Amino acid sequence: MNMYMRSILLLLVMSLLVAACSETEKTPSGQEFTYIRKGKGEPGRKGEYILMNMSYQDAKDSVWFTSAREDGNPVLLPILDSIPKSMKDGVREVFQLLRVNDSITFKVRAQELFTRTWQSPVPKGVDSTSFFTFHVGVKEIMNPDRLNEFQREFYEKENARAMKAESEQLMKDTVELDQYLAERNITATKTPEGVRYAITKLGKGEKPNLSQQIRFAYKGMLMDGSVFDESKQPIVYPLSNLIRGWQIAFPNFPVGTKATLYVPSSLGYGPQGSPPTIPANANLIFEVELVGIEK
Repeated sequence: MNMYMRSILLLLVMSLLVAACSETEKTPSGQEFTYIRKGKGEPGRKGEYILMNMSYQDAKDSVWFTSAREDGNPVLLPILDSIPKSMKDGVREVFQLLRVNDSITFKVRAQELFTRTWQSPVPKGVDSTSFFTFHVGVKEIMNPDRLNEFQREFYEKENARAMKAESEQLMKDTVELDQYLAERNITATKTPEGVRYAITKLGKGEKPNLSQQIRFAYKGMLMDGSVFDESKQPIVYPLSNLIRGWQIAFPNFPVGTKATLYVPSSLGYGPQGSPPTIPANANLIFEVELVGIEK
């Protein structure tokens, strides 16, 4: 089941639960919210933080956001002493009243949601009089010490997840690159990190290091040969500011070298790509010439 279908299923279950629960309350400004499940304890206080799972959808049942994903992150918000009356932000008022294990749903008009809560214009195509539906579940209310601990744990988990995903992607990239080279009978040197390069002209000058600026010319291509970028003339850039694949390959080249680089996506532009020209997780080919090192 993909993430979108899981989100839809979650919203359906939440809707069925709401139908069986009719306990509704109002914030001071009049924003109504309905309990699916009531937690225990007291609402958070100023200086604390509320950690929530959240999803919301528009009147057409299109899900705009959900933290109920494999890589989804819970929503973390500071608890304020009070919501300024000038804001009249019913959404933030709702969050201020919640306790640990509270599970609620509420609707808010698009005009109020965008202009007051998100402080932005209502997007084109969104009926300002229509309603957005929120589903919220409170996981934890944290004091500053617990927040620091949570953030440390969160970043450790995120780093571990990112490293695992990068390792898995590198395995896929390796298969594609090796197959590409084998099919074309290209002999390439492979670095320990996974970059391949084939030198077409070996220079005789100095080799650069990451602390130096290099002068180079290049042509960047996708694996199908389509060109996404090309220098019209040699340009100068700090080697440390270039993609990791280049940082790994260029210190092997004496000035004057021409080579073709085969860069796995994790050492290029990664899962985010570089829209609109470089897709996510794209292996890349570069024809490069190291023209000089700037002193």
